[in-house]
Amino acid sequence: MKRQTPDFSKMESMKTGKTREEMHAEKLRAIGFGGTTEPWFVRQDTRNEIYARDGLRVAEVWAASRKAWANLQSPDTAKEEEANALLVGAAPDLLVALNTLVEIFDPDKQAIYSFARKSIEAAKEAINKALGK
Repeated sequence: MKRQTPDFSKMESMKTGKTREEMHAEKLRAIGFGGTTEPWFVRQDTRNEIYARDGLRVAEVWAASRKAWANLQSPDTAKEEEANALLVGAAPDLLVALNTLVEIFDPDKQAIYSFARKSIEAAKEAINKALGK
């Protein structure tokens, strides 16, 4: 029998009375993200456009490899564009998750995690890059 993992974000939502989306938006703002805080998604019919929950387009991405540009009609080009869009569409969620992990496992705050110092520093650099710092 598969063991069920508790959904702590749902528990927190019940405790605070805020929706997951509201909590997610608060976390993004607390990190210093100044962009669209509504959930992002890739529309299935466009494959390379990212939209916010309200239906407004956040971004449009393209394939950028030499192989893709050599043959714009190739199925590989479409796959590359979709993969790029999925990554960009997940960016706000990835930013929150990575920041949470950095806060929890920061070796400067808890010496037990000193073995992960290089990885945590790389994560901090990625967060700063995303925030334009």
